[in-house]
Amino acid sequence: MQRRTRSTLGAPGTASSNYSTSWSTHDDNILMNARARSHGWSQIQKEHFPLKTPNACRKRYERLVAKKRGPDWDPEKLERLSREYCQLREQTWKPLADAMGEKWQDVEKVCFDKGLRSLLVASRSCKGDPPKKGTTSDETSRSDPSSDLASQGRTDRMKIGLKDILAEVAED
Repeated sequence: MQRRTRSTLGAPGTASSNYSTSWSTHDDNILMNARARSHGWSQIQKEHFPLKTPNACRKRYERLVAKKRGPDWDPEKLERLSREYCQLREQTWKPLADAMGEKWQDVEKVCFDKGLRSLLVASRSCKGDPPKKGTTSDETSRSDPSSDLASQGRTDRMKIGLKDILAEVAED
């Protein structure tokens, strides 16, 4: 195993490449820009912070995003969000799970694990592009009689984002 010496570390003014170094403002900008381009944590780590872990990059990003969230998300509001979410979990995720033929708990987990940005990037249909092979999501849903969305005729029109759901919860 090669021991890392000062000569193998990043040059001054570049992204920090030492596990124990603090994150600089420059590092934060690199991290935020890379994530805005939908880069994954491993890619960000390899390209910009070779001696940090992907998990360290993710945690730093989450802290930066939490700081930007603003003063309106105090602990009490977060607690209320948590309570409301727990009460609405199943009815929030069940229509999507039914359309997918999956358990709502599994759909919830995948959505949170993947993150909204990566799901939107992976789905060309969210950008208005038709699905591959000439099949629309309406046609797909109508072919599945068990789909609540198809029976209600609300397939493509029910593209509700997490922000919309959270806004509804906050209004109550």
